[in-house]
Amino acid sequence: MLSEFGIVTAFEHDAGALEMARKKGTCKIEQGTLPQATPDYSDPFDLVVAFDVIEHVKEDVESLKKLRSTLKPNGKMVMTVPAFPFLWSKHDEIHHHFRRYTRPQLTQNLRDAGFEVEYISYFNSLLFPVVIAMRFAKNILGMEETPDDGMPPKGLNRILHSVFSSERHWIGKISVPFGVSLVAVAQNPALDNQTSRNTA
Repeated sequence: MLSEFGIVTAFEHDAGALEMARKKGTCKIEQGTLPQATPDYSDPFDLVVAFDVIEHVKEDVESLKKLRSTLKPNGKMVMTVPAFPFLWSKHDEIHHHFRRYTRPQLTQNLRDAGFEVEYISYFNSLLFPVVIAMRFAKNILGMEETPDDGMPPKGLNRILHSVFSSERHWIGKISVPFGVSLVAVAQNPALDNQTSRNTA
C-alpha cells in the first residue's frame, strides 16, 4: 500500500520473518534491530512508519530517537501501539510485548525523543467494550492464560472487520478518548525550530 506513494524500504530483526518478507518482493528489506543495529541509510526519509513495533522494544525512547534520526527535517512518523496497561493479557506475552501505552505516556515518549506530536488518538474504539468484557470474563473464569488471537468464524470475522474498518472515517479528524490501540503522527522539527527550542 505504501509503495503507491513512493519508494519503500524496511528492516526486520527476526531472520525467519526477514526471509518471509523478502519472498514477497514488495520492497527492499534489510536486517536491523532497534535501537542499536539499524541499517545505515545514506538518504533521510520523508516518512517513517512503525505499526505495532515500539512495544516490542525495551528501549522505546531510544528507538524513537533512532527513527527520528533517519527523517528529513519536517519529515513525519506514523506509528501505532497497543493501548492501556490494564488490558495486558496472554496475547501480549505471546507476542513479546514489553508494555501497553496510554496517550499521555506515548505523547511524552515522542517529545522526549525530539518529535513534535501533530496527532494522537486511540482507535479500535468501537470494539473496546468487547475486548474489556473478554478480558474480565477470562479472569473470572480462570482462563487468563488462554491467548485471544485465534481467527473467529468467517461470519463473525466479517462483522468485526466492518466495525473496525468503519473507524477510518474519523481517525485523523478527531481524537478518540479510548480504544484498544493508539495511533500517532509526529514530525521531526526543522533545524531552525530545533535550534530555537534548544536556545530558549
